Amino acid sequence: MMNVLLLLFQATDAPTVSSPSTFRVWLFFLAFGVIGFVICRVVFWLLPLVLVFEGTIIMGILTAVRDPAMRASINPGYLKQAYLAILIAFILPCLGTLLAWRTRARTRK
Repeated sequence: MMNVLLLLFQATDAPTVSSPSTFRVWLFFLAFGVIGFVICRVVFWLLPLVLVFEGTIIMGILTAVRDPAMRASINPGYLKQAYLAILIAFILPCLGTLLAWRTRARTRK
């Protein structure tokens, strides 16, 4: 009985290298981008806070992707799509801020 438990714990203790699917990456970063867009559209001065929050989460993900054990198992096309999704997540809050400034400038005239 003890040998079976040792085998079980050794098998479950082994580190697994897996990355989220492309759909989950796009869904995750588009959700961040849209939420940041809405926040910055309503309250434009929150842009730095939104970008710092997104940057913190993205750096955590990028450090996991840059791990050599994980890097060997990732398709280069997957990385390109992940970087594009990250770029869009950063651009959307900036666009929200620009639209808020334009709207505010028009209403002041």
